[in-house]
Amino acid sequence: MKLFERGEYSKSSEAEAIASSISKLLYPADSTNEGKELRIKQQYFFISASLQQLVKKIIIMNLEH
Repeated sequence: MKLFERGEYSKSSEAEAIASSISKLLYPADSTNEGKELRIKQQYFFISASLQQLVKKIIIMNLEH
């Protein structure tokens, strides 16, 4: 937004286009089977990473006490 406010319209829209492209790549519509499969894989990945981090913190806390 600051680029737009400074009058750098092309740079502003370029950044928005890049962000939109990244978003479409990472979060495609899940109206197709491929999209649904990707969504499930993403959810699995994030849940797995969160649980791994949680277990790591619990182990570290237990070792400190």
